[in-house]
Amino acid sequence: MNREAGAHDWRPFVRHALACAGRPADDAAVAGREALMRARMGRLLRADLRDAAPLGPGHRCYDVVVSAYGADSATADRATWALYMARIAGLVRPGGLLAVAALRRCRGYDVGDRANVDEADVRRALAPLTEDLSVEARLLPEQARHGYGGIVLASGRRRPAVCPQNAGAHGRGAQPSAAA
Repeated sequence: MNREAGAHDWRPFVRHALACAGRPADDAAVAGREALMRARMGRLLRADLRDAAPLGPGHRCYDVVVSAYGADSATADRATWALYMARIAGLVRPGGLLAVAALRRCRGYDVGDRANVDEADVRRALAPLTEDLSVEARLLPEQARHGYGGIVLASGRRRPAVCPQNAGAHGRGAQPSAAA
């Protein structure tokens, strides 16, 4: 976030996002978009989905939460993945927006474990937690060499009845129950 030495270089991703949006993607445009993002970003928080309170005790809920390729790369166990998805949804205020991206049917990506989920799994995990849920798969056959052939994109508004403190009451390292 502050351009520390050794930090990941996000410029290629920013350039690609600008190009996809039909905007100029030269070095000046990329630098401008990075500056805008840094100015609007309040703070960066560490989260641990193994904890019942991923952001620590007493966390607040947020208007918007984006989870891109996190839960599906954090575990190979689908029940644990579903629990992690519930914990992510629990970070969104009632009526707030949750946006999720996952590698579709991933069997061998280079980072972390692989939950090997698809659009049906994402829908099952998020439908009880969200309203106005939209789930779509984007096939990317050119990515098969990386161990996945597409992505799943989902967004929805968090249901008012979902309490963030109840989105997975298991502590760190605990296995979810059959009901989870």
